[in-house]
Amino acid sequence: LDIGFTDPPSAVREKRLQGLDSAIAAAEKDPAFHWHEESGWVVNQWRLARKGELDRLRAQLKAGRLSIGAAWCNPHAAMFADHLDLLFFHLDDFERDLGVRPAVAVLNDVPSYQEALVDACARAKVRWLLIGANMAFTPPLPAGLAKTPFWWESAAGNRVLVYIYDDSYTAAYTRWGVDPDCARFFNPETFPRDRGALATMEAGIESMVVKLAAPRDAVIVQHAFDNWDARNAVKLPGFAKQWNEAKGKPRLSVGGPEAYFRHIEEKYGKDLPVRRGEWAGQWDAIRAANVEATGAYNGV
Repeated sequence: LDIGFTDPPSAVREKRLQGLDSAIAAAEKDPAFHWHEESGWVVNQWRLARKGELDRLRAQLKAGRLSIGAAWCNPHAAMFADHLDLLFFHLDDFERDLGVRPAVAVLNDVPSYQEALVDACARAKVRWLLIGANMAFTPPLPAGLAKTPFWWESAAGNRVLVYIYDDSYTAAYTRWGVDPDCARFFNPETFPRDRGALATMEAGIESMVVKLAAPRDAVIVQHAFDNWDARNAVKLPGFAKQWNEAKGKPRLSVGGPEAYFRHIEEKYGKDLPVRRGEWAGQWDAIRAANVEATGAYNGV
């Protein structure tokens, strides 16, 4: 979700309503399909606009084919540390009305967050953070922070399990070659357009596995782009099946981030490194310097 970047917020709203419509329809049609709606803002807009269809959403949430991120939107968290509880103000209502309480916050694009986020997560019962960091405007993250799970602990002693992927939220196809259609379109230098689907996935997966900081027995990458609908996501189950039948290792699984974090916490939680403090980035400094754009954005 990017409110106001690709389009004005009103246009983004309409596109995201249609996107969630298509995801629900795809989930009803294909049991192997999965859609993780990154933000509470979209789900809230959808339930206000589609009041007569809430049972369809509840059914797919219960079946596990749809899941919801815990955050209301992607914050510029380094600027607004005192207001991070607002990211999770909606969770009690979602739990009451939809029957689920999102436990993982997917925070994409912005690469830096303050330690106060850990305490805000703890107060909201958010256990896990998945961050698809866009490093285009900031120096690399410190060694050992990306592509490996770790506990982020605050000075108050609260913890959240974090996974940062520093090749951004597009990594599934721009780096790993999954799905091959998107990979060949967005990154033809790495994935030539005359290469077949299996060969495309093989080239990406083999090159990326060796770069993992600490692979454990699972890695998570996002298949996402700014304000996409479900048209590309519907291809993922078929391509995963093709890979698993032909190659088998590593096995591809299409699903929400909850399954990954639950597995990592249960199997490795006691042995994962604990990080304290926070990591820096340049995004918020750039944003604060652009007074006109910031004022317009805050006034929406």
